[in-house]
Amino acid sequence: GTVSAREWVQDLSICLQGTDEQRKDLVFRMFADETGVIPAQAATELMATAQAAASIFTQPVQSRRALRRETSWASDAEEIAQALGHAVRIDLKMPPLHASDERVIIEKINDKFSPDSPGNVGDVWYLIPARWWKQWLEFTSTETNSREQGPPSIDNTGLVDA
Repeated sequence: GTVSAREWVQDLSICLQGTDEQRKDLVFRMFADETGVIPAQAATELMATAQAAASIFTQPVQSRRALRRETSWASDAEEIAQALGHAVRIDLKMPPLHASDERVIIEKINDKFSPDSPGNVGDVWYLIPARWWKQWLEFTSTETNSREQGPPSIDNTGLVDA
């Protein structure tokens, strides 16, 4: 089917800042059949797609069954919906509403990093000053910090020779 620009913006808003219940409703609105059930094959494809798009944020979820709103899949749905929200934020370069949420995203990305296997030839890395990193860690350590009082912009001039 098609979706209007208004519906797209509303659904995007739910992914980014909706409640867990709103996100679950969105998933069912998008993928459930006319009986309100996500059939087993569609559920497996949905989970695989969500996991591929947001594998940084979720643990593998196995599903070979149809998904119903009332079943125990609710915890998986919340995790997948939250992961999709994180992925959308990253793709659109939109900072979370709260600094502490930003820290959660970065910590989950960082959990996947291994100094023993830092990547592949051709991977791009960005250096930041340790002083700025400490300021960012302090800023994101509490939920009360607003975006306006964040750390200054990253200044890498001290990391480069003239």
